[in-house]
Amino acid sequence: MRGGRIDWANQIPVASGLISGAADGRRALDLAYRSGERRFQLIELKIASDTPLYAAVELLGYASAWLLARADPPARSSVLLEAKHVDFRVLAPAPYYAPFDLLPLEASLNDGVCSLGERCGVSLSFGFDVLPPQLSRPPLPDDPTLLELLSQRRPLHDGNRHG
Repeated sequence: MRGGRIDWANQIPVASGLISGAADGRRALDLAYRSGERRFQLIELKIASDTPLYAAVELLGYASAWLLARADPPARSSVLLEAKHVDFRVLAPAPYYAPFDLLPLEASLNDGVCSLGERCGVSLSFGFDVLPPQLSRPPLPDDPTLLELLSQRRPLHDGNRHG
């Protein structure tokens, strides 16, 4: 990410070009936030595309790729693969979620991700987060303001999180 910050990154490749000729050969996590020592949030950003279910499935695919890479790491070390806690988040404006009752889906996905993490020796969580309204429409603010606003995102459903 710009601005000299090392706690944020964007467009992190995930299995890009893994399958030659695949229609979806370029996959990338939209945002990653290092929230502490060996603790990350991996974020799928949605503004006016797809559905929350599509975004959740996309993010779970990234989570699966991360777990596979973690189980068989590359020769070069990666702080992300060495994480002890990862929160997987869909981040979108409130109106993106409005037509849907997502509480049961979010709770089920979070429970499943938490259970999978326990079996793999890592703490995981899943959730839907709401983008601050100032970031839902152009123009985007300068980098320091953008990062400050991103830190103000909030859970769609309070009290549903283990992580």
